[in-house]
Amino acid sequence: PTHPELLGELAAENAQFLRRKGWRQLAKWRRGRSALNEEVWKLPHDAAGYLSYLQRHGAPVHSSAAPKSPDELQAAVDRGAHPSAIDHQEFLWEEAYEMCQRRHTMVLPFSAVKHLEGVQISPPGVVPQQGRRPRTICDLTYSGVNETTVELTHGDAMRFGRALRRILFQIYRADPRWGPVYLSKIDISDGFYNVCVNANGSKQFGIVLPTPPGEEPLILFFLGLPMGWVSSPPTFCALTESAADVANDRIDANWAPPGHRCDSVADTPTESTRPASKTGPPPRIRHRVKGPVGRTDVYVDDFILLAQGGKRRRKRLRRILFHCIDMIFRPPDAKDDKWKKDPISLKKLLKGDGALETVKVILGWLVDTVAGTIELPPNRVERLKEILAAFPRSRKTCPKKDLHKLVGELRSMLLALPGGIGCMSWLQETLKTANNRVYLNQQFHDAIDDFRWLAEDVIARPTRLAEVVPEAPAFVGTVDASGTGMGGVWLPDGDALYSAALDPASLEAARDFRRGGAVSSAMAARERSNAALFGPQRGSASSTPSPLPATGTSRIAGDPEGGGRPGSRTGLGLPSAGRGGPLCASTDLDKEV
Repeated sequence: PTHPELLGELAAENAQFLRRKGWRQLAKWRRGRSALNEEVWKLPHDAAGYLSYLQRHGAPVHSSAAPKSPDELQAAVDRGAHPSAIDHQEFLWEEAYEMCQRRHTMVLPFSAVKHLEGVQISPPGVVPQQGRRPRTICDLTYSGVNETTVELTHGDAMRFGRALRRILFQIYRADPRWGPVYLSKIDISDGFYNVCVNANGSKQFGIVLPTPPGEEPLILFFLGLPMGWVSSPPTFCALTESAADVANDRIDANWAPPGHRCDSVADTPTESTRPASKTGPPPRIRHRVKGPVGRTDVYVDDFILLAQGGKRRRKRLRRILFHCIDMIFRPPDAKDDKWKKDPISLKKLLKGDGALETVKVILGWLVDTVAGTIELPPNRVERLKEILAAFPRSRKTCPKKDLHKLVGELRSMLLALPGGIGCMSWLQETLKTANNRVYLNQQFHDAIDDFRWLAEDVIARPTRLAEVVPEAPAFVGTVDASGTGMGGVWLPDGDALYSAALDPASLEAARDFRRGGAVSSAMAARERSNAALFGPQRGSASSTPSPLPATGTSRIAGDPEGGGRPGSRTGLGLPSAGRGGPLCASTDLDKEV
């Protein structure tokens, strides 16, 4: 039988169960056991109570909208699926059947739910993906479900916005004495679908499947968090972020866990023809007495492990992450059927994602920890060329929708395009004021030409991590108000001088615009007062002479983790390791920064 026929049989069975026992019992029967660990309440984490609630009851779903009438539901069915779903209807039918078997969804004929209170029907869509199966999503914004959802989630659970920058910072600032940083990726199978929603809430997540000619429309209801719902990311991230927190705590505690079922398959190497990497330059500020890196970060459902040290240590850290994932996502057991997947994606492990390697694609970027570089993978390079070629200088107008796509694509690639953020100014400003049709003037094409130049530069050589990871300033102080460069004089205790210049008590003695004498007197009085209370201060007239020129020494910022040393002159007046930018953080006398 074809997949539409199999779905029809499931729909008829569900409709009969619905007539006998009602919606709530049907939803509970179809979703079965929770995919979360029954002992998640024991998790040593502040979120354990919330995760236990999700395991027992599912994610709460509440709407502020009035229930849809049968006529409104009929109109939604008549409108049908999104064109992308029609184009991929064979895939969508197969996907819907598999999701029913995996207890992520259930299917019902439209006639069985047309008069059921609280039902919402949305159009489905299919998003193609590079190197993997397409993804089914629900257009819950079009149907108004997202707009009327009562927000009950913890928004602060979503900390993935700067995950890549955190990872790059850890790699760049790692102590090279412990060897290169090794990377491993662990993906969660079925993602959002592992978290069920409460029984009545699943009525909100119906989608109309493409209907073969002459057949009754079928409605697919999601029993787990659907892709496209506004509350799915924060709810799911509460689980993965908690797992990462517990893993980091166990790593810091030097936990030695027992063996794990995924140890051997995770050693599968990634297939690559890339030549061996050459060691890149170390960071300008080195750490002293710093242990090897051992850290876990997470981007939604992708765990990234960073590990230094010997082979045994690296594998132990990966095993810790495996066990911490199992503490939240239940591994399969004898009570499960053949459709139950391991929460740790074995398919990804077999492709080499779990192998501890120094070159790996992380969150869509090719990171080389030995060379200290980041670059766009080949498919994203081709995509960058494609979107820039779509806007030749001969093109005079474009729909605002196309400009939105262009800006979105470019912003996602800015990390590997140092200097690209400055080219976005005109594009961003145009989006704010543009109508449905955008006139492409000379400024637009100049910005696109700049991106083309940057794209060629990125293709010619990878971007160094030093260009995207901010350096800690070697010195923090004040320079004079010279009109060129950073100024010609580095002033001692410039922050105190600036404060004195703004102090009304310092200005009382000055009756005209010549305030220098008053400020100097105020500084001398302050130094005498400080010396009486705390002893001579560095940089003052009574302190030990500075090893720097006669202008004195500023406060040394050094490394934010304690790596700076007083009196260091390293990097003074030198350019940064990246493309432009000073090593010194300074304050002009005429303005406060």
